[in-house]
Amino acid sequence: MKIKPILNREEMQGVDVCSIEDIGISGLALMECAARGAYEEIKKRVPRGRVLFVVESGNNGADALALARMMLDEE
Repeated sequence: MKIKPILNREEMQGVDVCSIEDIGISGLALMECAARGAYEEIKKRVPRGRVLFVVESGNNGADALALARMMLDEE
């Protein structure tokens, strides 16, 4: 099954910029929402157990760290 993204990278960056600059949502709030969404999907799909996070620098790295924090807080 091939998954097709709804938005490409440039379009998603545009949504982020619009959300932050035009609507006034903080970047931190966007990051927390992204992490919470990923967390909820992981809880549905992955049996309880250990998870390894490999995180690089950048915005997605911060999202992954927020997700890791949420998963750690669950324990």
